[in-house]
Amino acid sequence: YILGGGALAAVTFIFATFARKTADLNIATRLTSMFSSEGSSGTRIEMWKSALTIIKEYPLFGAGPDTFEITGMSHLTNRYLNLVGLGEVPNNAHCLPLQLASTIGIFGMLAYYGVCAYAVVVAWKYAWANEDKTQSNAKILYAAVLCAVIAFSINCLVSIADIGVVPFYWIALGYLVVPRATTVTLDSSPLAAISLVVAVPLVIMCAIVPVKFIQADHYFRLAMSKTQASDEQVDLYRKATMANPYESDYAVKYIDALGGSYIARSHSLINSDATRLILIIDEYFNKFHHRVNMQSVASYYYTAMAMVFQTDSLLNEAIEFDKGILVETPSQLKVMGDLASLYKATGE
Repeated sequence: YILGGGALAAVTFIFATFARKTADLNIATRLTSMFSSEGSSGTRIEMWKSALTIIKEYPLFGAGPDTFEITGMSHLTNRYLNLVGLGEVPNNAHCLPLQLASTIGIFGMLAYYGVCAYAVVVAWKYAWANEDKTQSNAKILYAAVLCAVIAFSINCLVSIADIGVVPFYWIALGYLVVPRATTVTLDSSPLAAISLVVAVPLVIMCAIVPVKFIQADHYFRLAMSKTQASDEQVDLYRKATMANPYESDYAVKYIDALGGSYIARSHSLINSDATRLILIIDEYFNKFHHRVNMQSVASYYYTAMAMVFQTDSLLNEAIEFDKGILVETPSQLKVMGDLASLYKATGE
């Protein structure tokens, strides 16, 4: 009954999404895009080509951990730019083997998959062990780990589940370093109390955080269907960033929508408006300054506010802001353009 009810609920949910006008929330639209050369499969292939080019340049140790977005800017294919546009730089290769090989090198990629291979071998052995003719909890655990390793590895051939990579990796290591499950008994009451003090908040966090993150993603995808820079869109992006403050894409879209709403009424802006926007930009830029899309959008609206008010303090502040980005990421063409506009405005 449980399996049948779950399957019925899943089918009902899938059909309910067909009525969604937002592409990201419509499963039929997303599936169509997955198998279209002009959709997500087409852009993925171009990202893989970029990753292969980076691997050829930095084969042994990669271009650096978490640098695909920065390095990839100079390796984007013409077809990718035609499909997506210059403003959308991929932050990963959408293929974990290529992502690892291009950022930490072939040695790093082989080391990661060496652990995965080890997990498969050990889990396979103990999941099928049948020495006492009983189905023990340890066997169920290893069977689950085996399925997780295989399923996760297959999924990561065409995508990267950022939320799952690190927890999965450490859980696999934790269970697999010892090939047999053991029981630990706490006879000491203080030790048991300490474990409860740690365990209870952890359980609460694990129960609440995923719900908040799902809620954040829901706000984010709803916002994408609203009129650009409308009050409704700005509020939805703000809610997304509040529910999940660790996702840079939410912050980027929030700044873009908020800044766009300011630009739309530039004739009625006052100094306090510019101050508020710049404070919000600074808040999120300090958290995600290494992300190329954050650098681009922050530079644009910093520059825009300076150009609207034309005060020496704002113009100089925007110039120093853009120069700081270019020190960190010299190949940011959009930021170079913003800086050139500021120099022109100041007569330099």
